[in-house]
Amino acid sequence: MMDVLALYQLKGGVGKTSTAVNLAHRAAADGLQVLLWDLDPQGAATWLSGVDATLDAKSKHWLKGKSALGRYVERSAVGGFDVLPAASAHRLLDVLLNKVDRPERALSKLLKPFSEHYQLVILDAPPSLSHLADNVMIASDCLLLPVIPGFLAQRTLELVAERMAALDQPRRKMAAFYTLVDRRRTVHREQLEAAPVAGITWLQSEIPYASSVERMGLHRQPLGCFSGPSEPANAAYAALWQDVRRQLSRLRTG
Repeated sequence: MMDVLALYQLKGGVGKTSTAVNLAHRAAADGLQVLLWDLDPQGAATWLSGVDATLDAKSKHWLKGKSALGRYVERSAVGGFDVLPAASAHRLLDVLLNKVDRPERALSKLLKPFSEHYQLVILDAPPSLSHLADNVMIASDCLLLPVIPGFLAQRTLELVAERMAALDQPRRKMAAFYTLVDRRRTVHREQLEAAPVAGITWLQSEIPYASSVERMGLHRQPLGCFSGPSEPANAAYAALWQDVRRQLSRLRTG
């Protein structure tokens, strides 16, 4: 059985892509066959995975099934997982999605053939409320939301939950965790103690603010490929993966 895990947020700069890449590596290290699909036209997940290729096929071709997506899959440089690279044409997906049958489920349809080979697909989605975001919410088994502690954190989750409800998607599919946490800051400590949004699973793991995560861009590798297991951020991603794996199992069994 293949699980679909989507990393999503309404704003950028929250550690979404670094989390997607590190979870892909952690899942692969646990023996899963993993595909990371970079849906963001900026291509940060592709870059951090050490992949130089782009998905150069015209989006309208693979959206309509005229070009098999599997042929564009690349292997990460050292992370042990596969990557479906980004393309600048992804910026046009919102327009193109309106031109296919059942546009809100186009992504779900495209993902089905990958279930023959992969146990986990991770979607790195661009930050927006859009037709593509609707597709990501519907196609995912778990919508994983990184949240920076702050006064607007809960409002962000409420907006996503409202959109999920509009799409008739259960709130239990949503799982949130705190990222870029700096416990020296009062506002971060206060937010960590605040009551979470009702109905959303809040994972116990939190990712600290750490320069080691920024160095992923220098190495173009997941953190675990160049950092020791005791390094705080690396250990935090390992713990987060175990939380996510348990959450996927709970959702699978109902």
